[in-house]
Amino acid sequence: MPPKSLLGVLVSLSLGLCLQSMAQPAVTVRIVTVPEEDWRRESSQGLAETLRDRLKAQTLVELHGGTMQDGKLVLKTGKEEQMVTVRTYADTGSDVVTKKTKQEWIGTEIVVQQGAMSSDGKEKFLNIELTHDIAAPDSRPYQYATAAKGAERDKYTVPLPRFHRLHWKGELPPDQTERAIASFPSEENPGTRIVVFFHGDFGQKAPPYEITQTIYRVQELEMIELMLAKSADDAAIVEHLEKARVTGRASIVSEVSTFVGAKLTGSLQSGTEHHVPREMGPHYDLLYQLPVASEPVLEGTRLEFKPGEVTSPPRQTQDPKDPFFVRATPGPAPVQWHSWFGSSPPVVSWPTSWLSVYDQDYKPTGKAITGFMDWYDRVAQEITADFQFPDNSPRIVAMLSPADQVWGTKRQGRWLDVTVARCQNHTDPAPAIPAAETASPCLILGISLESRMALALLEKRGGNDDADLLSLLMQRVKQKTAQVRLCMAATSSPSNQILSSAREHAYPTEMPSIPSAWGEFHVGSSFECDGENFTLEQDLAPPSRMEWKLALDVPEAIMWQPSRRFLRTTSKLPRKSGTYLCSAVAVPGVLAAEDMPAGETLLLFVHQARNLDPAPVAPREPVIDVEALVFEIPATDADTWKAVKSPDFASFIAQKLDARSATLSGHALQRQRHGSETTLAVSEYQMTATEFDPPEPQTPGRMRPTAMEGLPVGTRLQMDFVNEGFGSGSLKVDLEQSIAKPIEPSLPETLKIAASGNEDYPGAKHLVSEWKEQLTQLQPNELRCLGVRRLPGNDKSVHIAYVRVRDAK
Repeated sequence: MPPKSLLGVLVSLSLGLCLQSMAQPAVTVRIVTVPEEDWRRESSQGLAETLRDRLKAQTLVELHGGTMQDGKLVLKTGKEEQMVTVRTYADTGSDVVTKKTKQEWIGTEIVVQQGAMSSDGKEKFLNIELTHDIAAPDSRPYQYATAAKGAERDKYTVPLPRFHRLHWKGELPPDQTERAIASFPSEENPGTRIVVFFHGDFGQKAPPYEITQTIYRVQELEMIELMLAKSADDAAIVEHLEKARVTGRASIVSEVSTFVGAKLTGSLQSGTEHHVPREMGPHYDLLYQLPVASEPVLEGTRLEFKPGEVTSPPRQTQDPKDPFFVRATPGPAPVQWHSWFGSSPPVVSWPTSWLSVYDQDYKPTGKAITGFMDWYDRVAQEITADFQFPDNSPRIVAMLSPADQVWGTKRQGRWLDVTVARCQNHTDPAPAIPAAETASPCLILGISLESRMALALLEKRGGNDDADLLSLLMQRVKQKTAQVRLCMAATSSPSNQILSSAREHAYPTEMPSIPSAWGEFHVGSSFECDGENFTLEQDLAPPSRMEWKLALDVPEAIMWQPSRRFLRTTSKLPRKSGTYLCSAVAVPGVLAAEDMPAGETLLLFVHQARNLDPAPVAPREPVIDVEALVFEIPATDADTWKAVKSPDFASFIAQKLDARSATLSGHALQRQRHGSETTLAVSEYQMTATEFDPPEPQTPGRMRPTAMEGLPVGTRLQMDFVNEGFGSGSLKVDLEQSIAKPIEPSLPETLKIAASGNEDYPGAKHLVSEWKEQLTQLQPNELRCLGVRRLPGNDKSVHIAYVRVRDAK
C-alpha cells in the first residue's frame, strides 16, 4: 500500500463530522483483505449482516463521511503525484523534455452522489465510484535510441508507468446494513481476496442483485468430454468445475463480484495498468523513436454490464405433457455483458533503418544507421454478449483457450478457460428453472488429421451420423493420430456475441522501416454471432515473417512484415439440437512450413444440447453439404478425369492418389442452408510492397518500401444457395486455389524498376486457379466438374476442380 496521507484522512474525517452534524446520513467504506477460502465459505451463505465480523478481516482503508443533498461527497486518503503524459525533444539538440503532465491521486478515492429515482418513484439510487491503489505505482524503462547497443542503449530511456489498481462503479439503493459490495483477488498476495464493504445509514432495503464472474482453467480434453455428455447443462458443468477445483484438476484464474441495483448497471476492474507507447516522435538521423504519448493496457480483469434491449419475446418452453402449452421463462431483462481478462503486454522487437543520414548542416553523409525498436502486443480474452439470467443459477458465458497459450502451436499442456456468470436476487429470487429448459453452451470444436484419412472418413460419412464421426475423431485424439486445433463455447441463446482469445499482434504500416503508424491483427480464436449467423476465425500457426533487404552496401538494413495464417468461415448455426459437421478444409501444400499443419484437414463441428428455435420447429428448410475438391493432375489425363461419373468418383480418386499420379491441392466442405451465403477459407495473408522511396543520387543501392498490400494465399470457397428442393433452384460457387506463394521482387530487381523511371511497382505476383459457376438442377450426391485450369509456367500439369452436393440432416 502507498503511504497514507494524514491530511487526506483528516479532511475525510472532518467532512464526515461536518455533514453528520447537518443531520445527513453517515457513509462508511472499508477495504479489507481476507483469506480466499474463508471468503468462499462465508460468502456462500448469502447476504449475512455479520459477514465482515465472521471473516475476521484485516482492514486496509476505512473512510467515513455523509451524503450531500445536492452535489457529491468525495472521500480520499493518499497523496497527489505528478505524472508525465507527453514528452518531446528540446528545441535544440536531441535532449528529451517534458511537454505535459497531470496530477494523479495515489491511494484511495471514493465518490458518492445521489442518483436518479427508480421507475416506481419509491427509491433513490446512490452513484458510487471507487479507485484504490493496491500498491504504489512503479515503472519500466523504454529504450528509445534504437541504434544504440549494450550499456549505451540503457542511457536513453524514459519510464512508462504501471498502476496496480481496483476500480468499481455502480448504482446502489440506499441500505442501512453493511454489505460487501465488491471483491477482487489480491494481486500482491495470492490466496487472499480484497473486499469492499459499504454502509449507509438510510433505513432502506438491501441491494437486490449480486453479480459474480468466475474464470475456471481446466484441462481441454476433460472439458470437451464434459460438454459432449448428455447431461451437460450449465449447472452440471459448474458443479463439475467446482469439484475439479477442490481436487486440483482445475483452478480459478479470475473471480470478481459486486452488488448492484435493479437496473443492473455497473463496472469493476482489478489488476495492473501498463502504460505502453501510443505515438512515437522520430529523430531520423539519430534513429530515436521516442514515445511521446502512451495508453493503458490492463493485466487483470475488467467487467462491465448494463441492461440490454428486449428485441424478442421471452423464451418459450414446450411442456412435454401438453404440446399446445408454452411457458415464458422468468427472470430479469437481458444484460449486455462485456468482460476482459488480460495478461502482461509482451515486447516485440522490430528492425529500424535510416538510409540517408545528414550532418548537422543538413548535408548528406552517405551513411546509414540501423537498429531495433520495441513495441507492445496485447494478450487478452474478451467477451461481449447479451443474455438473460432466468434464475439464481450460474450461466456459462464462454469457453476459450487461454490467450497467452494461443501464440504458437508448440506448448506444454492444453487448457480451456471457462467463464461463468451468476446474477443472484437475494430479496426476490426467481423460481428455479428445470434443467431440461435452461440454456446450454454451444460447443464449437475443430479437429485436424491427415488429409487422406479425412477424405476417406468423409466419403463414408452418412447424413445423420456426425455424433459418431466426432466420437471417432475424439478416440483418434486420445491415440494422438488427430489433434484438437480449436475449441470454444458460447451461450446458446440466439443473441449477439463476440468472443476473442488472442494476441493482438501489432506491426508497422506506414514507412515500416521507421514505423510512424501501426496496425494490428488478432492471432488466436475469435467468434462473432448475430442471432444464428456466425463468423469464426482461428489462427493455425504464429505469423510467418517476411524480410526485405534495403541496402546493397548495408546488409543489416532490413525490414520485417508479418504474414497471418488462419482459417475463416461464415455460416449459420444449426437450429436443432445435436452434433453437426459445419465445415472441413484442407491446409494446402502451398502453405507448407515447419510450424504449419499442411497436409492436414480441419473438421469443424457444432454441438448444441438444446434447440436454437424457441418455438416448435417449422417444416425443415433445405440443408445441403457442398464439397469442393481441387486436384493437380497430368495435363494428358484431363479428359479421363472429366469423364468420371459420380458413383465411381471415390474409388477413382483413391486409386489415383495411391498411385501418386494426382495430388489433392484443395478440399473444402461447407454445410449450407437455403437462402444463405457462406465463406470458407484457409489462407496466409502475405504482404507485398507497392510503394518505395526512390534511391538518393549519392546512395543508389538503397531503397525502402513505404506502403504495403496484402495477398490472401491458399484455398477460398464462397457459396450462395437458393433452393426449393433438389432438382430446382441454384448454387453459386466461387472457388480459388493458389498455384504457388507469391515471390517478392528482390532489391536489385526493385532498383532496376526505379532506374527505368516506372513508378508503378508490380509487387509480388499471386497466381491462382479460379472457378465461378452457377449450378442448377442439383441432384442428391451429384458430382459436377467445374473445369480444368492451366498452371502458368507448367505445361505438364493442370488443376481440375469438382463440386459435390449432398443432402444434410
